[in-house]
Amino acid sequence: MTSSDMRVRVLLSVQRALLGHIGIAVRAIVCRRAKDKVHVRTVFDGEIKDDDAEAMSEAETEVLADFPS
Repeated sequence: MTSSDMRVRVLLSVQRALLGHIGIAVRAIVCRRAKDKVHVRTVFDGEIKDDDAEAMSEAETEVLADFPS
């Protein structure tokens, strides 16, 4: 798999995982891939509520499931 293919796969995985998990407090999401890691940073307006933290954890689990190795 080429680097470009992997980039597309990562971005689509993150987008799919975030669908339905984005609350009104989310202001920005940044995604990057470095070697064998995917970094996603979510910026919230104000303090992160428990529901928002749980939603991001669920999205994280969905992304991890897309990349078992």
